[in-house]
Amino acid sequence: MIYSTYPVAFTQTNSPSAATAYLSALLITHYNYQVEKIKLKLKTTLVLIIYQKSLNVGLTGRSFMSGNALNLMTSDVDRVANFCTSFHMFWSLPLQIIVTLYMLYTQVGISFLAGAAFVVSMIPINRYLANRINNLSEKMMEAKDRRISLLREILRGILYIKMHSWTELFQKKIQNIRREEMRQLRGRKFIDAWCVFFWATTPVLVSVMTFVTWSITGKNPASLSAAQVFTTISLFNLLIMPLNAFPWVLNAIVEAKVSLARMEYLMKMEDFAPDSYYAETAGDSDVVLRFTSAEFAHQSYDEEDIYNFKLGPITLTLKKGEFLGVFGEVGSGKSSFFSAILGGMNRVGGNLEFSHWNRPVAFVSQRVWLQKTTIRDNVIFGQLFDTAVYNAVLEACVLDEDIKGFPDGDLTDVGEEGSRLSGGQRMRVSLARAAYCALINPNEAVLVLLDDPFLSLDVHVANRIYNSCICGLLANSTRILATHHTRLLYNCTAILNLHAGQCIGYGPPEEILPKARDIRARGGSLTVTPESEDKILPVLTLEAGQENHRRGSLSLDVLWFYVRSIGLALFICTVAAVALMQVSRTSVDAWLAYYVSTSRSRTSTNMYNAPSWMNTFFIGYVSLAIVSSILTLIRAFLFAYAGLRGAVKVHDSLILRVLYAPITFFEQTPLGQVLNRLSSDVHTVDESLPFIANILFAQSFSLAGTILVACYGLPWILLLLLPLSMSYASVQRYYRWTSRELKRLFSVTLSPLYSHLSESFAGTTIIRAFSASPKFVHQLHIRLNTNNQCQLSSVAASQWLGLRLQLIGVALTAGVAFLSVIEHYRVDPTTGETRGVNPALVGLVLSYVLSLTSTLSGVVTAYAETEREMVSVERIAEYLESSELSPELSSDTLPNLVVDSTGDSVGPANSVPFGWPHLGWVNFNNVVLSYKNTGPVALNDVSFDLPAGQRLGVVGRTGAGKSSLVQALFRLRPLKSGVIRIDGLDLSMVPSRVVRERLACIPQEAFVFVGSMRDNLDPRHEHTDHNLWSALTTCSMNVTVQQNGGLDGFRIEEHGANLSMGQRQLVCLARAILRKARVLCMDEATSGVDMETEKMVQRTLASNALRGTTVIYIAHRVQTVVESCDLVAVMSKGKIVQFGVPSELSSVEGPFKDLLNGNY
Repeated sequence: MIYSTYPVAFTQTNSPSAATAYLSALLITHYNYQVEKIKLKLKTTLVLIIYQKSLNVGLTGRSFMSGNALNLMTSDVDRVANFCTSFHMFWSLPLQIIVTLYMLYTQVGISFLAGAAFVVSMIPINRYLANRINNLSEKMMEAKDRRISLLREILRGILYIKMHSWTELFQKKIQNIRREEMRQLRGRKFIDAWCVFFWATTPVLVSVMTFVTWSITGKNPASLSAAQVFTTISLFNLLIMPLNAFPWVLNAIVEAKVSLARMEYLMKMEDFAPDSYYAETAGDSDVVLRFTSAEFAHQSYDEEDIYNFKLGPITLTLKKGEFLGVFGEVGSGKSSFFSAILGGMNRVGGNLEFSHWNRPVAFVSQRVWLQKTTIRDNVIFGQLFDTAVYNAVLEACVLDEDIKGFPDGDLTDVGEEGSRLSGGQRMRVSLARAAYCALINPNEAVLVLLDDPFLSLDVHVANRIYNSCICGLLANSTRILATHHTRLLYNCTAILNLHAGQCIGYGPPEEILPKARDIRARGGSLTVTPESEDKILPVLTLEAGQENHRRGSLSLDVLWFYVRSIGLALFICTVAAVALMQVSRTSVDAWLAYYVSTSRSRTSTNMYNAPSWMNTFFIGYVSLAIVSSILTLIRAFLFAYAGLRGAVKVHDSLILRVLYAPITFFEQTPLGQVLNRLSSDVHTVDESLPFIANILFAQSFSLAGTILVACYGLPWILLLLLPLSMSYASVQRYYRWTSRELKRLFSVTLSPLYSHLSESFAGTTIIRAFSASPKFVHQLHIRLNTNNQCQLSSVAASQWLGLRLQLIGVALTAGVAFLSVIEHYRVDPTTGETRGVNPALVGLVLSYVLSLTSTLSGVVTAYAETEREMVSVERIAEYLESSELSPELSSDTLPNLVVDSTGDSVGPANSVPFGWPHLGWVNFNNVVLSYKNTGPVALNDVSFDLPAGQRLGVVGRTGAGKSSLVQALFRLRPLKSGVIRIDGLDLSMVPSRVVRERLACIPQEAFVFVGSMRDNLDPRHEHTDHNLWSALTTCSMNVTVQQNGGLDGFRIEEHGANLSMGQRQLVCLARAILRKARVLCMDEATSGVDMETEKMVQRTLASNALRGTTVIYIAHRVQTVVESCDLVAVMSKGKIVQFGVPSELSSVEGPFKDLLNGNY
């Protein structure tokens, strides 16, 4: 038989080939599993190293860490870990290419050089594309860092952003950064599309060049046997994977290099070096601190050699057991003094001796930082648990009574950043943490630093804590107390008076404090009487924000959501392009099979005309190759564009949903969980999902083409396909379910990891002070291990699948070879002649089936990976579908926007009169407000009338409903019943955006954001420089701003770290002055300022800048209400129990008089 050589030879070698394929499957599976284990170990190690570095980095590196740490520990670590795979592929893929090219030489001789030359010519192109991808990746990562940093800042200050009606403003800020990020991603995707085009068409073009060269060199095309042709095609197909993969490997290596460079930049930053920062302690062993003409400065935002605040020179000595008091006006340097002690400033002169630098420092900061864990864990803070000490601390910090009212006692979760506690409760937990640390380590003589711990406390609780804790339990500890209440400093052994960063007085209280002897004689009690602390806030009854995950198959709604994000027409065109591309590729191979078969037939019948037939073949072959290349290019760009369009739509919808979500959403949802959606899940939709979906569609249509060709060439193959398909379906179904659930578990365990990282970066100062870094590293290790268990299980499942699919492929290949032999010797029953199947068709089928193993594995793996990546879309869709649209919006105008029931929207304001409100008359009529539909009411039938231009002081205990008045007025929560009117207009009829734009608020916790002073005062850039400076002058902040670079040069750092708490409040006051609102709410806005500054604030309220403004003043000091307010409302348990003129209420028996006397 003429054509028996190839099938018989193939069958003779089939058994050892099958054994080799089986061994290869085992080795590849175990190799992949081991590599993934190494990757997980490397990722864990890198995350821990970066995390430890972030806790120890010096002052110069802290600004870099604040915006880049999260990306370094996620995206960059992933890229470096992927180098483990890329490294082996980097040397093995070229080896595969070389071996394949040599085998091509054995088949077609030197004709393969044409194809090899084309492959070599692709190397500089790949290098150029890799460099372009590298540059774009760097710029994209920079934009992503800025976006994540801004998102974290927005989420922390979302309450104040909503109150100032800045939601749309910050949305635009995010979108501007996102546009820059997408611009870089778009460039990368389109370069990737060109890469896909080159890599996918290379085998086709190489085969064209090889066969054309065979003919051009004068060889008879008819001399090509089916064995040669289809062995050559199979070898060309074997080139597809290494040629396709190698540029990606180069890209991965380049990206790993970029990420390693970012890590190297961090690692080269100097750690905080106590040995060089603190001078060596000499002399008296009882000395804890000694400042000798010491000077310190904060490093400026932009330049390393310019300092924007200077502290000192300071000369003082603090010995064991002594009590140092620090006071001064706002911005005098009290908080900077503590920062200098803890190494948070640059020492630019003199010496600082600190004998306890290697021991824990019990630090209570103005800005309270708590972990999202139980009250007990926050107090213990990783120390040994001592029941007696613990109970004594709770009692001394007046927490024992509060804990009794909590649903789970001291095991109650405090929420994200203590959000489930009142301001006073948060401060007392922070103070208890410091006291417990000092008492549980008596042998270490812990230094206690107290930065104005009485800000959020009433006089009764403050006096109890001062007497029972600071001067009681901590009497033997070395203490430094900074406070505006100079009357609390009578018991100090020494006093430090600061002004504009300079020491203007140091000595005993009698010399430094005005009327110190009189204060000591009166016992030093406070005379101001703000509201008393009460029990648990209603919000405390909310459940902790635990992240749930769905089970079972992904809903078709999730797929439909993503398709709609891409666009149905674009999706159909993209799928059609993939299908047409596969048809064109199969046509190229089929044309070659037809040519081989026909040329043999014509040769045997003497009908062969070489030139004309060769021309026909070349024209058809080259034409089909060109069509295939064009369709490949179209498919590559369509996929790139579709992925980009889906990424933009999904991200924009998610941002709208989060920013316009109800405030209860942020109270119940941990920050890390939201950041996980906005970073990890968005990254998946941006890059991972389009990439794997592209592979899925390409592999699926390739599989369909292979099966169709196989069934056409060998119809009996259906006997093999039916049982193998059942095995295939069973295996992939089991794997898909497992893989999907593991992906969900992975995502769920990732959120606590993000939360831990976020809260660690926010509390770095506290962690360092308490020497708690080992504890936090250990906690991170536990969370990493939990997440790694899910990831490793997913890897093991993937390799389990891969092994079984490869074995199915081995069985199918052996079966096809066997059927080929049977078909080859098939006898015609009528003539008795052997009528074998066309050898060309057999060769075509075998060339396709040889790649079937990898195709089968690729389809299932890609399908499972796509389903896993779609979990991110599912999680995003959960956010988008979790609440209804606002009444102001319709699904026709903003189909993807979901907002809260309070009307937090961007709706029109057509129903609002022009210039409203004109007067500022405020009326509450039977208002009832509840934090939960079934919970207790925060406002219970509240009614009052506040005439325009009047100032109303609101006093009462915490939990009495004072802040709830502000939330109701600003429409942060929906009313259960009642009406609130301003100038007679029902606020429920006004879009919340308009309400918040027309009102002004100065919150208790002042909100500033990273940016210039101009941006913070006037985010919309609506005011002239003259107006800005006028507002700053009114608030006595003009000198500070002038000395630090002016409106544009003064850069506010994250959390306002380079401003004191009082200065941040003054910035908010200047912001309110610029707004010129007719109604101003001040929610304990002077709690962080000294008496002189508070008097300045009162003068500002009475000045022309705010003349005629209606003010609702939630007072920190009741005496202020008497002096500056026209009316007063006393609240208790959500009701107004007294309302009237302060002078009249103070003269009659009742709650207000009791407050003045300190008895309420």
